[in-house]
Amino acid sequence: MTIVNKQYCRRLVMSLVIAASMFSYCANAFAKQEIVAVVNSHVITEFDLQKRVNLLLKTTGLTYEDKTINILKLQALQMLVDERLFEGEAKRFNIKIDPADMSAAKGKVASNHHMTLSQFQEFIKKAGISEQEVETQLYYQLVWHKILKSQIEPTVAISKKELEQLKSMTEQYGAGNNVEVKLAEILLVADKSKMKDLESFADDLYNRIHAGADFSKIAKEFSKGNTADTGGEIGWFNLGQLSYEFGQVLEKLEVGEVSTPIVQNESIHIMKVLETKKVSESSGDDRQQEQFVEMLRQQKMDAKIKSYLIKLRKDAYINFLK
Repeated sequence: MTIVNKQYCRRLVMSLVIAASMFSYCANAFAKQEIVAVVNSHVITEFDLQKRVNLLLKTTGLTYEDKTINILKLQALQMLVDERLFEGEAKRFNIKIDPADMSAAKGKVASNHHMTLSQFQEFIKKAGISEQEVETQLYYQLVWHKILKSQIEPTVAISKKELEQLKSMTEQYGAGNNVEVKLAEILLVADKSKMKDLESFADDLYNRIHAGADFSKIAKEFSKGNTADTGGEIGWFNLGQLSYEFGQVLEKLEVGEVSTPIVQNESIHIMKVLETKKVSESSGDDRQQEQFVEMLRQQKMDAKIKSYLIKLRKDAYINFLK
C-alpha cells in the first residue's frame, strides 16, 4: 500500500470515528428532548424527567438501581404533570410567588438540612444540582401550599352533628383508651388507573423508610398533605378517636416506627408515630374537644385534597407518551 493510500485510509477512519461520535451525540441529545408527556399545552421531556429524578435522589438521600429506578421515575413524572396543572391554577386564582416567598423557602430548606443558606448553595453545587432546579421545585411547592390555603382549607367545615358522631364512635369503640400519639403522615394520591403504580411506590417508600431513610425528607418531597412542608407532622390524637382502620395499625407501633401503607380508595397513607403519652380520663373536656375538631379537620382536608387533585387531573388533557 502506498503512503498516499495509507494517509487516505487514516483520514477515512478518522472521518468515520468523528461521524459515529456526532451521531451518538445527536442521538443522545434527541433522547433528552424526547417528549414523555403532554399536559394541556405543555410538554414534559425526558430531560425534564431526568433532572427531577436526579434532584429527588439528591434531596431525599434515596438510592435506586437500574432495575428499580422506574418506580421513582413514574412518581417523578406524576409530580411534573401536577406542577403543570398547578401553574394553570396559579393563573386562574392569581397566585403569585414573590422574591420574599422564595427567599424564605430556600432558607427553610437550608435549615431543614442543618445548614446556612450559603452552605446549602455550596452543597447543591457540589451535588451537581443547579440552583434554578431547586427554585423551580420550590416554586411549585409554594404554589400548591397557597392553593391549599386559599382554595381548600376555607371549604373545610365541621358541624356539631359530625362532632357528636365522632364522640359517640369513640365512646363505643375506643372507650378507656388513655394513649395519645403524635403523628406524621405521607399522603399519596392517584386516580384509579394509576393506583397499582402508586401502591408499588408506597411499598417502596415504606421499605426504604423502614431501612433508615428520612421520613421527614420523603414527606416534604412526595406527600400531597397540607403539612408536607413541615415533614408531614399532623399533631396529637387519642388512639380511641382514630378510625378503626388507622387505630388498629397505629396502636401496634412504637415511637419512631412507621405504618405499612394504608390504602383508602384513591389515596394511600404512610403514618409515623413521633411520640406517645398516657393521659388521665380527667385530662379535660376542652382538650378532648380540640382533638376531635383537629381529627375531623385532618380527615376532611385529606379527603378534599384527594378530590381536588383527582378532579384537576381528570379535567385536564394529559397524555403519557412513555
